[in-house]
Amino acid sequence: MKRVWGITTVALLALTGCASTTTAAPAATKSAPASSLYDRRPSQEQGDALRAYVKAEQATGPNLMANMPGVYSEMTVEGKFEPVKKTRNLPSDGTPAVVWQAVVSFDYRYLPDSDLSGAPQQLEASRAQVERLCETAIFPGMRAFGVDTPITVLFRYSAADRILPIKTLMCSTSR
Repeated sequence: MKRVWGITTVALLALTGCASTTTAAPAATKSAPASSLYDRRPSQEQGDALRAYVKAEQATGPNLMANMPGVYSEMTVEGKFEPVKKTRNLPSDGTPAVVWQAVVSFDYRYLPDSDLSGAPQQLEASRAQVERLCETAIFPGMRAFGVDTPITVLFRYSAADRILPIKTLMCSTSR
């Protein structure tokens, strides 16, 4: 069995190579009027900005896999907009306002023969590094692409034989 839990943090630092080296998409314009005053869905420009950011991060996957042979069987990056689970009330009439956020997930699947006995603890120990990575690279990188909504980033680590992750780490601009 391969022991991999000690190198997980390196993957966190390696994944954001595009944030400082990739040309950003053109700045997004203001959101178009939504169908409801209380539900302002992201504009087409916001969607384009998020897709451009995700595409740039996906391009770093092969390099990450090459730099970490024998650790992951796959690494994927996905992005979407979703409503924030908590809504806030507008003082004028008490109608809930829906706030949309960009959600980007980095999913790592370990190779089948990996020894993951210490992985959950190692991943938990890297939580502060994840927060720093989000604050210094991921959030500014997404903003440079033109994403100006609240942002949530998920890092999910899964074993090859499990559907559910071993551990999920999260950082968000909306706290």
